[in-house]
Amino acid sequence: MNPLDDFTPKFYGPFGALNPSGDVIVESAAWREYMFAIRADEPRAPYPGWYGHLARIVNQGIFPGMGGGGQLALNQLLVVMDGVDNPPFLKRFRTNRVNTFLDAIYILPRRLGKRAGRVFCLLVGLGASFMLLEQIVGLSGGSVPVRALVPRHSTNWTVFLALLSVWTLWGAIKGFRSAHETGTVSLRLRQASATGNQIYFIGATNVPVGNLDPALTRPGRMGRHVVFRTPTKEDRKDIFDLYLGKVAHNPELDSPQRRDEIARITNGYSPAEIDQICSMALTAAHHSGRAYFEWDDLVEAMTVNESGTAVNVNFIEEDVRATAIHEAGHAASAHVYRPEVESSRLSIRMRGRSGGHHQSFEKEERFGKFQSMMFGEMIHGVGAMAAELAFYGENSNGVGGDMAQTTWLASTMVGGSGMSPLPIDLHGKTFPDEDEEQSYQRVLRRFEDIGLRMMNRTAAGFDAGADPRKRAYAAQFLGQALVTAYNLVIANKDKVQAVAEAVIDKKEIFGDELVLLLDEQHFVKPEIDWTNEETWPKLMNWSRDPREMRLLTEGGEGDGPGRHH
Repeated sequence: MNPLDDFTPKFYGPFGALNPSGDVIVESAAWREYMFAIRADEPRAPYPGWYGHLARIVNQGIFPGMGGGGQLALNQLLVVMDGVDNPPFLKRFRTNRVNTFLDAIYILPRRLGKRAGRVFCLLVGLGASFMLLEQIVGLSGGSVPVRALVPRHSTNWTVFLALLSVWTLWGAIKGFRSAHETGTVSLRLRQASATGNQIYFIGATNVPVGNLDPALTRPGRMGRHVVFRTPTKEDRKDIFDLYLGKVAHNPELDSPQRRDEIARITNGYSPAEIDQICSMALTAAHHSGRAYFEWDDLVEAMTVNESGTAVNVNFIEEDVRATAIHEAGHAASAHVYRPEVESSRLSIRMRGRSGGHHQSFEKEERFGKFQSMMFGEMIHGVGAMAAELAFYGENSNGVGGDMAQTTWLASTMVGGSGMSPLPIDLHGKTFPDEDEEQSYQRVLRRFEDIGLRMMNRTAAGFDAGADPRKRAYAAQFLGQALVTAYNLVIANKDKVQAVAEAVIDKKEIFGDELVLLLDEQHFVKPEIDWTNEETWPKLMNWSRDPREMRLLTEGGEGDGPGRHH
């Protein structure tokens, strides 16, 4: 088994959060695939059983050999087989059904040999000739002996019998020639010939193509596969142009800036969901006595569609402020250290299991990431814990989901992508009574101390913990990310506080309003002096320097475990 197979993004809950607590949501290619998968339920036919049986019979006639009976599937996968040249339906139906009827009642054998075939075709030809002669004489007003034995028919019927006689005589002649030249004659209708047209069979399924029978999907059968994914931002703009044109709305929503904003904050929406929120927004406007909906109606419809109605919980003032600082830490960290993403929602309303959340999306769809981008994602994840440490001197239990997500990310970087923390530059500075190399090792030990404290041992895919060296690298990644985020919050504490106050006032901030709020803060990225004790959060006792351990072992004296600078 390839150990990299498990290193796929983990998502949680109905909104596709990166962590179990549900407060970090980032739109990406993998996120859109996940959101489509959880909404692509197997369809159930609303029709009774007899209707399905009848449909299979009809489909078998229309597409012989295809099996029929397929229900309408979702548009996840389009399977195409081209280059097939089929005769028209009526010819296929006549040939297949007549032959099937003859086979079922065993009237005649399938083929006759040379002698039997010539005798059979000769008898059929004589019978057809006699019938043709009888019809011609009847049309001319004459009579033959046998005609007195059958009732008279209308002229139309006589013409029909004459034509049938000609067709039968022609078939007998062809059969006689076939028996004479090839030694056999078929007693079944010849398969209908092709028309020269290109016929395309198009099927749809809502399961992965790998789960289908390989005999169906191999080249030469249904071998061309097209996958439809959740619309991107530009796709959503086009879809909104379609659906907003069908409902009454404030013309302000038609401005290019507002349309761009709407497309950004509806990440992951399918066309059906876009149609739904437009309809819900108009319904809300009608409920309040307005003939058209506005921005607030649309935002509320989106929120209800994504997260359901907000849980009516009255938080105490301390919890409201703590949640706001927690989410502001996420937003500030992403705004500074993740330039490739843009914030789209900041909320402190309880929806589902989460008391609040920060949502962002990738500005451009990416299918690969460098270490610097993944480390920025880690800083984003631990930004809430850093904010709690900066404002309260301790963290709450609300960071559990963040720790699970960042532990998994660190394990992926170290165990799956061969990454390790990049060398840091102390710029010639050292801790007291140490040279630069000793100070460098002390910084790495502190990173590891913090990271080991942060690691969520229940995180899915935490495979790097089995290797001591990789476990140390993962811990150093986590520790460096937390200290970086902590210094960001300390350097911009009043600005983080301003974001928290804004979300406390409005409960939820969306789109351009949120981006403008974050831009107005002008966050400063700190220049970190790793040898300054003020750089490090006071959250634990650091592990001892190996030199101190040797001195303690040799001299038998010390100041107790874990008490050191």
